[in-house]
Formats: sequence, structure tokens, C-alpha cells
Amino acid sequence: MENFKDLILKGKRLESFQEKVDFFIDLFSKTKYKEFYQSIIILYNLLDIFEDRYQVIFHLFNHFLYLKVYPESFALINELEERKEDLFYLIQKYPLPEEFSNKNLDGIKSYLDSYIQPNDKIGASYYELAILSKGLVDEDLNDSFFKKAIDFSKGDEKVRIILRYSDILLKGGKEESSIEILTFYINELDNNFLQLMYKLASIYENRDQIKAIQLYEKISKYDPDFLDVQEKISKLTKSEKEYKIKNTENFDLENENNIHFL
Repeated sequence: MENFKDLILKGKRLESFQEKVDFFIDLFSKTKYKEFYQSIIILYNLLDIFEDRYQVIFHLFNHFLYLKVYPESFALINELEERKEDLFYLIQKYPLPEEFSNKNLDGIKSYLDSYIQPNDKIGASYYELAILSKGLVDEDLNDSFFKKAIDFSKGDEKVRIILRYSDILLKGGKEESSIEILTFYINELDNNFLQLMYKLASIYENRDQIKAIQLYEKISKYDPDFLDVQEKISKLTKSEKEYKIKNTENFDLENENNIHFL
């Protein structure tokens, strides 16, 4: 099979509506219930173009069950209740994971609801989806995967995902969004926030050196030996002083050139 990303982009470029539908259906037939992350991305590309949206929702629901990404299955379950006869048929053809095989929809809903809480496995699955789906699904959906990956993760892993997401936003030209994400989680986290503050300070180096210095000084108060923070403070403070001196000299020169004698 060709590179997965290239295949999805190839399908998206098809101009004929029917060709696009057929392309993604064929691709799904090769990955369904085997390559779960890839299948989910294919299904999201089918969601708004396949004539029977219900089938797509069922497969999304079931693939998320197999991955144990229960918050997504839980969010889809109400839509499945609309056509219970079709649901019964689809379950016969595509069985649910064993732990759900003897449960009705209410039982499944209750089971899923009890598992919707932060844990590293769900966070890791969301992160896998976020990385794989970048540029292949709606941008808002991809952002939601990243944010859920963060929210369902803990400790160092949470920080790692925040930093990765921040980098992706920066590379996409979304500096303000990157700043917002970092600022939000710096204020949210009780521990492990120094790396986020360091990243935020590095962004400000090119847009507001005073702000960058303030952030590096905050880091220094918590941990004077954190990375190269002392070197950063020294370098930026020197640069800021030189900038002020240069601007003062230019200001004085302009004043002298504009002196008028009576």
C-alpha cells in the first residue's frame, strides 16, 4: 500500500464526488478492524460524503471501542439509538469487542461513562490520532485530538504533548495559538510547568524581549540551574540595554538636527 498520508490526500483531490466516495470505501475495506487509527481517519473523510452516515458513525463508534478511546464512543452512542434495527444488523456483521458483546446500549453507555477519566492509555491513543490525522481531517477535529491527548495525560507525558502541540502550531504560523496553549497550561499545572514557561519565553525572544526576560527570571526563581536560563537572562538583558542606548542616541541626533535658531 502507498504511504497512508499520500493516499488520503490523493482521495481528497478527486474532483468527482462518486469517485471520492468509492476511493475511501475501497481504502476502508483494506484497513477496517485491522489498522484502527488509519480506519478512523478514513471514516472521518467519509462521514460527510457517504450516503448512509449511520454506518460511518457505527464504524467510528466500534473502532473507538476497540482502541478503548471510550470518550469518543460515548459521544456517538446517542446517534446509534436512532436506528436500533440497523444497529443490530451491523453488530452481527461487525461484532463489538468481547467486553461489550452481551450489553445493550444502556449497559454500554453506563460502562463507558464510568471509564471517562484521565489515564495515560487514552491520552496516548488521542496523541497517536492527532499526529496521524494532521492535515488529513478537519483542522478543528485534529486540534480536538491534541487537546484531548493533553487532558487525558498526566505528568511528564502531558508536558511532552503540550510542547509538541505548541511546536506544530508554531510551524503552522499560529504563534498566538501556541502562546495561548502554553499560558493556559502553565497556569493549570501544579508541577512540571518550567519547560512550558521556558518554551513560552523562547517564543517571546523575537517579539517582546522584556517579556522574555521576565519569564526567564521567573524560571530562575524556581530553579536557578534550569537549562541555560542564566545565560538567556544575561544575553537578553545585554541586548535590551544596547537597544535602549542605540535608540537614545538616535533620538538625541534627531533633536540636534531639528534645532532652529531665531
